[in-house]
Amino acid sequence: VQRVAYVDPRKDIIDQVISVAAGTKDHLNSVRISRAPGGRLVDASDIHLVRQRLDEIDANHVQIVLSGRLSPERIMDLVENNAPVDILHDTSYIASSSPVPFSPNIRSISDKEVPQELDPMPPNPRLLRLL
Repeated sequence: VQRVAYVDPRKDIIDQVISVAAGTKDHLNSVRISRAPGGRLVDASDIHLVRQRLDEIDANHVQIVLSGRLSPERIMDLVENNAPVDILHDTSYIASSSPVPFSPNIRSISDKEVPQELDPMPPNPRLLRLL
C-alpha cells in the first residue's frame, strides 16, 4: 500500500517531514509538500533541506512530492537548481489547458482490421506498440 503523508503548510514543513518519516519508518512511501508557512511557495533550497534531513535519518526511500502552483517557469527553476523532487503533482496549471481531442476508435480485433469511417491517424514515431 502506497502511503503518502501530506505536510501541513501552516507549520514547519521540515520538522513535520522528519517527524512523520521517523514515526512510520519503512511504511512511508512519500511526503507531499505544497506550500511553506505563510503561504509562500516551496523553493529548491527547502526541498534540498528536506532531502538532506530524510537522508540523515536513513529515510532514503521516501519520495518527495511537490504540488502547489506548478508552472513551466517554476519547474524549470527547480530543475536548474537540481531540486530533488521525485514527483510533481499539478493541481491547476495542466487542468486549466484546453483539452486534447481524442477519439478511441477500435482499429482491429484479434489482428483483424475493423472498417473505419474516418481516415487512420498518421503514424507517430514517439508511440510504441505494446500489443
